[in-house]
Amino acid sequence: MLQLRMLSGEAVTSIPVEEIHDVKELKRRLAQLQGMPPRFRQRVVFQGEILKDTVTLDSPMYLDLVLLKFAHVSQKQVDYLAAAATHGRVTQVESMMQLPQDADLIGTMQQPALRLASLAGHVEVARLLLEAGADANLALNDGSTALMSAAGQGHVEVARLLLEAGAEKDLADNTGLTALTRASARGHCEVVRLLLEAGADKDLADNTGLTALTRASARGHCEVVRLLLEAGADTNFANNDGSTALTTASGQGHVQVVRMLLETGSDKNVADNRGSTALMTSSAQGHVDVVRLLLQAGSGKDLADNRGCTALMIACLHGHVGVVRALLEAGADKKAGHCCVTALLISSSRGDLEVVRLLLADENLPKSYGTYLLAVAAAKGHCEVARLLLEAGADKNLADIDGSTALTTASGQGRVEVVRMLLEAGADANLPDNNGVTALMTSSAHGHVDVVRLLVEARADTSFAGNDALRALTIAPANGHTEVVPVSSQACADKFLARKDGFTSCIRRLGKVMLDSCSCCRSLWLDAQDLQHCSAVRDR
Repeated sequence: MLQLRMLSGEAVTSIPVEEIHDVKELKRRLAQLQGMPPRFRQRVVFQGEILKDTVTLDSPMYLDLVLLKFAHVSQKQVDYLAAAATHGRVTQVESMMQLPQDADLIGTMQQPALRLASLAGHVEVARLLLEAGADANLALNDGSTALMSAAGQGHVEVARLLLEAGAEKDLADNTGLTALTRASARGHCEVVRLLLEAGADKDLADNTGLTALTRASARGHCEVVRLLLEAGADTNFANNDGSTALTTASGQGHVQVVRMLLETGSDKNVADNRGSTALMTSSAQGHVDVVRLLLQAGSGKDLADNRGCTALMIACLHGHVGVVRALLEAGADKKAGHCCVTALLISSSRGDLEVVRLLLADENLPKSYGTYLLAVAAAKGHCEVARLLLEAGADKNLADIDGSTALTTASGQGRVEVVRMLLEAGADANLPDNNGVTALMTSSAHGHVDVVRLLVEARADTSFAGNDALRALTIAPANGHTEVVPVSSQACADKFLARKDGFTSCIRRLGKVMLDSCSCCRSLWLDAQDLQHCSAVRDR
């Protein structure tokens, strides 16, 4: 028998010799079964000599046991232990523990040795530190523990060791992340399996309401999702924004994850706080395969979000032709909208020719609405879309509530190609709006020289007066757009009969406005041979 006693003479225990191999094993036995401190704080003495851990115990003897307190160590020694743990230096860690040194002391690295070893995946170092009494649940200021670090990095053996040492599996850091949510987010299947087998709560949510399933779904970790679903994770658990695993996976385009969630019974029409469903989020991102899968599963294709937008409108807003095609093939309502905003209006405004073509297929375009769409496309300069709308029956001369036609709108915006196309299509260049403003007036007022040239060539009326009685050609210099004047001057001269002093009524009026408004106009408008007329212009 091995007879152990304290130096005071108090008996500790008796152990059969055949059950113990060496001093290290004896110390571990005492720590485990007798409630003694870890072996690093024990000293076994035989006949006044401290026995090393490697000494074999193969015969009966009387042994004295000495228990040590932690040694006072310097900051340098604490940092030395942290570095050794980080780099997996088992021998150095063993030596530091034999001082004995408190394994939970924190140095300049701001992390205990166990956390550093767990983060790096050094199993043997972690084992030594735990044997030395390191706290498996010691948390940093951010609330994270060694188990969270090991789980987040996918170190399954370290995680197993920590769990066996009593690490709390459901502790959360300051952001609400647990070991399971960390492992799930990074796709560490074996760690997830280990934690689930250990009974980790699969539906714990972080501060944003995200669960392990939602995080795994967002990253497309199919195997982790499968494990969580088999463990019974709540597929319809919504985060703080109202998103579920399905809406999140759909928005990220993870087809296989979406399929698994649908097969497990996820609500395909659940909406988040903005009213967006899985179909809407996938449509917004252009994930056509996910869209088709959701449509096959019966997702509501005409549901609208809080803005009144359907999946089709959202797809048009982002120009996803494939998604638009899939939705139309599934029978999505092309006319659905909110406050006159429809999928066709959105795509016309964006200039998405292919989308507009899809939406116009087999569509009887109402004349008034077609004209509105034409004006929108014209204003944005989408020439081919405007042409397509004309072919679909939009009236090129029909005016809106303000009296503006597509030509007037395009002219005011300086959309040269659209103006050319509309004029070639026979648009009336002289139709005024409710204020009497024509296409030539508005293009002149905004200084769109090329548009003015097109309109003049199309015989636009250069004398048509608005309610303010300013002629078309006097608007430009009055607004500082002197570059418009030379383009139009010949048109004036050709249009009006000349007076005997050589000035038409239009040129006289134009010259006066120019000379009154800008000194630069003199050099622009009057060449050297015409300077003698300046006084006459002023007088008139």
